[in-house]
Amino acid sequence: MKWLFAFLMVFLIACSSSNEIVAQKITGDTVVNVDNKDFVDEEKSCDKVICTNGYICEEGECVCKGQVCADKCILSGCCEDDDCESNEHCLDFKCTSSEICEYHEIFDEEQEKCICEESFFYCDEQKKCLSGGSCCHQGDCDRYSKCVETAWAVRVCFQYPNKRLCRMLKDLRINENIVTPEGEFFIMLDSILSDGIIKINVDNESYELEPEKRINAAKGTMWVEEIKVFGGTCKVDEE
Repeated sequence: MKWLFAFLMVFLIACSSSNEIVAQKITGDTVVNVDNKDFVDEEKSCDKVICTNGYICEEGECVCKGQVCADKCILSGCCEDDDCESNEHCLDFKCTSSEICEYHEIFDEEQEKCICEESFFYCDEQKKCLSGGSCCHQGDCDRYSKCVETAWAVRVCFQYPNKRLCRMLKDLRINENIVTPEGEFFIMLDSILSDGIIKINVDNESYELEPEKRINAAKGTMWVEEIKVFGGTCKVDEE
């Protein structure tokens, strides 16, 4: 009842005969005015915030101080070939004059050209580097079998809150559609480059995926799960 008594005292004193509101000091229980600033500062604290991919924390949020390239923040360098000189390419966010090589190829500085990786050889008929033991042309097989050309396929996966979707892309520059919880999207395999770097087009947006790298695309998370090899062997001709 102590608080009720204090309240009545304040009310009686304030309602004086002059109808003036008089400020009075309240004794007894103290009313503490809490400043909300302490809570705001705590919400904007970076103590428990972990930022990745080049982002830094400011007032509790991850921000990019440079430019956003795919899902990564880079302070300097390039995001695509157009950011470099005409004779350079953008590779790993750096402009380089070295050639971007095809799958299973490396750039030889002395020869100034792309050559096959160790244990691979170049097949003129198929215009690609093949692993040792693979057939390159019909002459590598006997008269009763035929050479099945080597082909590479890329398994692309998309992750959504309640669903995971994957699609095997076997042909270059062929549009395929994928139906997701966020709608229907067209995906296309542009190329497979050295070190397993994949270039994929999703609804006319180009993406460059490194092995085990995940990026935001098609309103979800996209990554390359595997690169699979088909063919490269002599198969008995059943005709």
